[in-house]
Amino acid sequence: MYNESFFVPEGPEGRWYSFDRGPAHFVSLDTSTLRGFTAAQMEWLERDLQASVLPWKVIFTHHPPIGAHGDGQLDDPLQLAPVLEVARRRGVRLILAGHEHAYLRYKPLGDGPFAPILVVSGGGGATLSSTVGIDPRLERFWVRHHHLRLAISPDRLECAAVGLEEEVLDRFTLER
Repeated sequence: MYNESFFVPEGPEGRWYSFDRGPAHFVSLDTSTLRGFTAAQMEWLERDLQASVLPWKVIFTHHPPIGAHGDGQLDDPLQLAPVLEVARRRGVRLILAGHEHAYLRYKPLGDGPFAPILVVSGGGGATLSSTVGIDPRLERFWVRHHHLRLAISPDRLECAAVGLEEEVLDRFTLER
């Protein structure tokens, strides 16, 4: 249904692609089916991020590279572990994902001041999730409809999760 309703650009070997907007380089990975996530996509990701000279690098996906079951058991998809490795190595500061119908902002995914932040933003439409697990790696968690607003300048990236009544549910800033 999604593919019939929306145009999805095709990348060099599939439904993954990148583009530049202002001082940011955005990379879309096709994680719609974890079994279809390929080594070719990871090789392309590495080359694409290495070639970017922009100050900000953002990856966005459907499935998040980490997560938890409703019972609190960690459930990190092994297929996506290389995404985190490449993100850390290539200076990605923000990873955006969907899949979970809630808002989750994780603590930095690694050591140091430039470790990537993962935001799962799945509160834009459908029924909200009541089965998202409590994960000790979470910084913020909301089961609310919302959308994200990004403001990006050469020196700072600001992200806000905004609810239906325009209330700010969460806000954070990353600096270079």
